[in-house]
Amino acid sequence: QGAGGYAVAKDTIWPTANLPYIINGIFDIAPKFVFTLNPGTIFKFSNNNSGIKMEGTLRASGTEDNKIVFTSLLDDEYAGDTNNDESGSSPSAGDWNKIYFTSTSAGSELDNIIIKYGGGGSFGPMAGLEIEESEVDLENSIIENNRYRGLYFTSSILNTDSLSKYPLTAINNVQFSNNKRLLSGNEQGFNLWVDGGNISVKNSSFKNSVYGIYVHSGEPSLDEGSLTFGTGGEANSKCNIYKNKKCINP
Repeated sequence: QGAGGYAVAKDTIWPTANLPYIINGIFDIAPKFVFTLNPGTIFKFSNNNSGIKMEGTLRASGTEDNKIVFTSLLDDEYAGDTNNDESGSSPSAGDWNKIYFTSTSAGSELDNIIIKYGGGGSFGPMAGLEIEESEVDLENSIIENNRYRGLYFTSSILNTDSLSKYPLTAINNVQFSNNKRLLSGNEQGFNLWVDGGNISVKNSSFKNSVYGIYVHSGEPSLDEGSLTFGTGGEANSKCNIYKNKKCINP
């Protein structure tokens, strides 16, 4: 089932389909509307300028055994060989753009989802998931193999005294892995990039990137005792947590 540049301007529930939903452009959910996905729903994005722009609310609740998946058209792991080329192609970071929550989005709930192979195109910063000053609960999920950044969290809010007045993005039990790129022979990558705003992170893992968590600005709530980081071949190559212009390796 395919959708090109498409806008949702009413409360909508998409049923789980026998085939994946194929997105060929930017799929836009307008402000104030709720877009609901059922367990087992699979989105495949056809090129690096395809993605989701969430101006409204996303309710995407999978289960442990039946996750909701956002991935590349070339990814045969989910819903099989959708582009019908057998073993003629394979997915890679940057195959599609990203899921982008704008500052008008509120009340989104993401549970048991997978985001893979995003971070391509020219639509804003490279990441599989971008959250801009929005209320998003993300838990029990996997963000991996995206180009440059797994999650890019950004906000204009820098005053930590007033954070409680603003929308909270809460990250709980999320696996971040292998979110990076190779540029001129050098690896660059951030599993989680924080730039201001109100965000909490707990019970999550960060591995196989350059930086596990990179705090460019702001004071995120990091429950460091509940966070785990890769070791050995899965270690973050430079730093587990970069904060206040110094490296922390808890």
